[in-house]
Amino acid sequence: MDENRESLPGLDDYSAAIKELLAEQFPDIPWNEEMKGPALSNRLEGTIAADGVTFSGEDKDGEAGIMTFMIYLVAPDQTATRLETLSWNVRAALNHVDFMDAHVMSITFGVAPGQRGRNPGTAVIEYRVKAYL
Repeated sequence: MDENRESLPGLDDYSAAIKELLAEQFPDIPWNEEMKGPALSNRLEGTIAADGVTFSGEDKDGEAGIMTFMIYLVAPDQTATRLETLSWNVRAALNHVDFMDAHVMSITFGVAPGQRGRNPGTAVIEYRVKAYL
């Protein structure tokens, strides 16, 4: 076992890195970090939520894992924001990071629960990050 294990990055570190990347690429969107799902408001908003960790086995370097983050884009009124275009742009930004081994696995579109507006919507982006934990 690695005696320096406490210095290895965890979910919070990866979540903060994802938030920093998205805030830099999309500065007009307020970004939140949650463990429980999206934050809902009356304006366009993004939330990075740690969904879970799957372990794939242990070797001499440590235990390999895949951390799953759900990134929620909530648009109370899509007439002002083209949610589909924004989702593709967020996907491109996430897939082109060079500081972690990660990839967008899926985007799911739907109606944002509890939202009112002329055309409410949400996009849920499943983002998987490989790491040694």
